[in-house]
Amino acid sequence: MALAVVPDTGSLGGDLRASLDALMEWLTHPRFSRILPDLVAETARDPELGEFSKAMIGAPRREVAMEMFQRAIERGELPADTDLELALDLLAAPVYWRLIVRADGAGPDHLDKFAHTRAIAAQ
Repeated sequence: MALAVVPDTGSLGGDLRASLDALMEWLTHPRFSRILPDLVAETARDPELGEFSKAMIGAPRREVAMEMFQRAIERGELPADTDLELALDLLAAPVYWRLIVRADGAGPDHLDKFAHTRAIAAQ
């Protein structure tokens, strides 16, 4: 399983799709996909574990995605006043929900739709 990387395809739509591919790889990794639901449940019960998880997993991934959105602002693809915290939440939420909560697959067509919808919503 690779560390999070900053995709730079030259467009927000391309970057979103590359980010979703990386997210899918991460969330479907054989080991990680088995422990993630338990980790999420435990972080709700154990605030110290929650803070550790946020610092070691959540924050680094959000920093990587933040770079992608900042580049889109610099290219004029997003308004300067874009709510980046909301954009970060919306980047992973649909894929996480579909894979982890619903336990349903998300194939390439779903990722294309997610990326396209986000790119349109950002304009």
